[in-house]
Amino acid sequence: NDNNDESGAPVTHHRRMERAEIVCALLLATPEVGAWAIGPNGWPTSREDLNCLVESNEKNAMCIAGEVLASAASIKETRPVVASLLTETSMKLLVGHPDRDIRTAAASAIAKIGLAEKGEDEVELMHLLEAACHMLEDSVASSSSNDNKENSNTFDAKTESIISKKLNSTSSASKQNLSSMERGIEVLAYLASKTQIKEEVAHGFEASVDSEHTALEVLVRVAKDVADQDAGEMLFGLASIFQQVAVTVHTLRKESFEGKEITMEQYDEIQKMQKTEEEKDMQKPEPDDNDTPENCAERINKMAAANVPTALVQLLNASSNSSDQAFEQVLLALTRMAAEPSVRGTMIQQGALSALIKIDREDKTPSDQKKKIIRIGQHCMAKLLVTTNPSLLTSAQRLGAIKPLIQLVRDIHAKDLQQFEALMAITNLGASGDDAKQKIIAEKGISSLNFAMFSDHEMVKRAATEAMCNLVPHEKMLQHLREKDTLRLWLALSTDYDDNYECARAAAGGLAMSTQDPEIAKVLIGLANFKERIDSLLQSGRPELMHRVFVMLLNLAEVGEEYRDALKENGMVAFCMAYVQSYNDESKAAELGFAENERGIFNVTIDLAKQIVRQCEK
Repeated sequence: NDNNDESGAPVTHHRRMERAEIVCALLLATPEVGAWAIGPNGWPTSREDLNCLVESNEKNAMCIAGEVLASAASIKETRPVVASLLTETSMKLLVGHPDRDIRTAAASAIAKIGLAEKGEDEVELMHLLEAACHMLEDSVASSSSNDNKENSNTFDAKTESIISKKLNSTSSASKQNLSSMERGIEVLAYLASKTQIKEEVAHGFEASVDSEHTALEVLVRVAKDVADQDAGEMLFGLASIFQQVAVTVHTLRKESFEGKEITMEQYDEIQKMQKTEEEKDMQKPEPDDNDTPENCAERINKMAAANVPTALVQLLNASSNSSDQAFEQVLLALTRMAAEPSVRGTMIQQGALSALIKIDREDKTPSDQKKKIIRIGQHCMAKLLVTTNPSLLTSAQRLGAIKPLIQLVRDIHAKDLQQFEALMAITNLGASGDDAKQKIIAEKGISSLNFAMFSDHEMVKRAATEAMCNLVPHEKMLQHLREKDTLRLWLALSTDYDDNYECARAAAGGLAMSTQDPEIAKVLIGLANFKERIDSLLQSGRPELMHRVFVMLLNLAEVGEEYRDALKENGMVAFCMAYVQSYNDESKAAELGFAENERGIFNVTIDLAKQIVRQCEK
């Protein structure tokens, strides 16, 4: 009878502890046997015995019960039954217990089986966070001091002997340190999905008044240990914590709809349509409603100040030899942080850009999954370089980033946002000097950017056109523009100002910069629709476009007599004369109602028209 010992007397507290110790040892040493031992055939009174141990309020007994739960939760076969082993009251006693060992064991079990659900109250979440931070603090302190003291409170000598035979590759202190670190990361990885926890971690939460470091600082210190140990599961969990702190619930939810036939907004609208007005009024606000982009940006700034980018770089270097999943999580965390412009410079200073550039050089024949992961890294690189002043980068960073960015532009599986930001980064780098222009062209940049100009997405098309403009006046770019079909495309784009004004402005700017070349000028005036396109630009009423077309006409007038005659024959000189006569008087110009920032440009167009007339009268 399981409720009696061998003599027929009721089971004692000591006997329950022995049973729990043996089962825990079996779970750790031989999981298959342990799974049987904790089941109805091996330990039929497990629920009763474990609850009695917890309710005894004895430290050793509660610690053993917690270890049984944590060990069982680590095994796939036994994980489903763990939740039924303790009552809700007993679980709360463990999680809220003042002893650190008891709290951490229970918290680890909860994280593994997902017991903490949406209805969990704030106090319980904070207990779990405290427990997780205590575990990580212990592991960091142990690692720093090389403390080899064994914890003799949890298991008796017999049980410890069984475990050590199975895990004899490291010392007991090292195993305890590793176990504490694993548990802390597991619990925090689960908790990090909660907005309240993200805010606490980012804004300086400390496990106790005696804590020397905040939770974020402890995570950064743990990252170094994890990277040194090259522990794949912990690496994945730690990167997951960082990436969840750096993103909003709204963004995660929106990403979950990518590739689906319906968008998040459409889904929400359908859900609203299915509810009555009364149900809408009674609907409670989502618990993560305060996870705003502003709050997320502040969290990311706190992370950058706590050297999280340095930690992620360490994890990135270690994850290259780890699983693809861990590698992806680290890159996602960096990309989440790079979405905040104010920390991009800090991230580059802490080695993020150099580490990302190195990734592209390591794998020459990546798998499809690895290609997807590398794409995330290239996107992160693009984000970092969209707004960063290239003059602040080293030559290796500035030139080394160009090849992976162009690869992202060429990637047919890349998303529009990824290609757009890669093009913006290339535009930024292309303006930094002739060496950057030469590198872009050497990496087949002209054909790649030209391909992107045919994108269905307006912003991608515009960014590609702007990137091409920055390659002028490189000889290879001028050769490209000397092609009749190329000029026809650019002229068409420049007149598409009603549908894509920014792209039209970029295309007109490219023509204005390149028409000083006699060969380009000759091909341009020979186009069948040259007059029609130029007339459209001159009559657009857009000062920025008119400024660019007047520069283009002035260039043509300065190239030679043949081109001046073409301007006269097409009525463009006459237009310039009429334009000057009509708007040379400032009072008439004021009647056009241009915005203040456009008036200066408009005045410049009048001066350009005068120069064109004078040049053609020679």
